Amino acid sequence: MKTREHVEYLLKQGKKPKELVELGFPKALVTRIRRQLSENKASEGKVGSKVRPSPSDLIARVEALEASIAAIPLSGLKQRFKCDCGASGLVAVNIKCTKCSKEAWWGWWPKETDSPPE
Repeated sequence: MKTREHVEYLLKQGKKPKELVELGFPKALVTRIRRQLSENKASEGKVGSKVRPSPSDLIARVEALEASIAAIPLSGLKQRFKCDCGASGLVAVNIKCTKCSKEAWWGWWPKETDSPPE
């Protein structure tokens, strides 16, 4: 558990800021987290107020987003593709509309051509 998360957890459990500082947590960090928790608590009852997500909520959201991106079949292809000719990142795929079956190219071309094949 990161220091910030640990301090937040202990404050939510009812520990006094002074106790946390005595335990060795940085006073500035304890004060900042206590203030944020107070602001979030005060704004919870207000209609239309914006409640800041906790750092752990943000981390969970980022991890979920990264997992979603990694699940995309061609995710990271431009960065990973290296051809035997020496080209890196110059890759394209032929995609097809699953409704009308129209096909198109999507990808990255050398600057001199800068367009998909006809």
